[in-house]
Amino acid sequence: MLQLNTVSVVDDDHGGALAGFALAECLAGLQGSGLANCARRLTTDKPLTMGIGNKAVTTLQFPRPLQGIFGYGLTTGEVPGTYHYAHPQASRVLALRNLMPDKETFLTVLLDAEDLYVLHLKPTNDPAVLVRLSESSGTAASLSAVRPVDAESLAKRRLDHSTARLFNLLKLGKNARTFRVAVPHLYEDVESRTVSYRRDDGKVATVVTKLHRFPKEDALFIDARIENQSDTAIYFDPGSVQVKVGSRTYPTALVDAASEVPAGGRIALHAIVRGGLEGERAHLSIKNAVQLIMAAYAATPDDQPTVNVSLQLERRYAYRSSGFRLLPQLPAWL
Repeated sequence: MLQLNTVSVVDDDHGGALAGFALAECLAGLQGSGLANCARRLTTDKPLTMGIGNKAVTTLQFPRPLQGIFGYGLTTGEVPGTYHYAHPQASRVLALRNLMPDKETFLTVLLDAEDLYVLHLKPTNDPAVLVRLSESSGTAASLSAVRPVDAESLAKRRLDHSTARLFNLLKLGKNARTFRVAVPHLYEDVESRTVSYRRDDGKVATVVTKLHRFPKEDALFIDARIENQSDTAIYFDPGSVQVKVGSRTYPTALVDAASEVPAGGRIALHAIVRGGLEGERAHLSIKNAVQLIMAAYAATPDDQPTVNVSLQLERRYAYRSSGFRLLPQLPAWL
């Protein structure tokens, strides 16, 4: 007879000692019988790591119905893949099984046609058989496992709605080719354009290739690349990148890029630009010429330039080696 070890876990960076103890208990259950029933928390600012086995199915229960499932290597069994999945239409349930023990992948889910969440799927020999997922607001039961924090600490840790929306816009921009087919209603008012705007200083060149404008958020998504034309690697602070739209220069609100460009190589860069300092709309148009400006770069990591802004908030996205830089909205003349 199979016996389930039931453990409730709050997966929160700031959950405190009790949450950490609960997580350790959950992991201990996974390492033991491999049959654990866990509760995990979804967040929009970083992927949730999930261990998936190849001998047992892991069933995920989401807080809201799934409207879309996307990811490389996913299969329903009709074609080869690295992870097999099953999802009853319009349900909150997703069943997963690993098909290749040495393969990881990232799974993006769309809940209620509104919110996107990313799961980092990793092979494991001791998977949970059932995982109940809650959203960042949590439930009364899960919040009870978090120790109280003072108002100042809570204010520093809270991810506001506009920031969460920025990460969603980044996902929509990067996955536009796939998402437009699967969930076209998310792009009903989105303007898109394929371009080729190059800026070259003889050593480093930036090339903007695609633009997506989200009118409701007054946000401009930029798909670009950075080319190193020298014979040595260069290093830069992704947060220092600026965007020139027409004759005006704007700071970036969110940047996804590695901080190193190898000698003679290139890297991808994705950025979001939105309205002004006071929240006013900038009405950025994709019909204007858009150029990427690298204010400075260096030949060694130790000399890597940084943005001298005391209010800067730095984060890192776990599912990419790229450095994610979250910046305040600053006037163009800074």
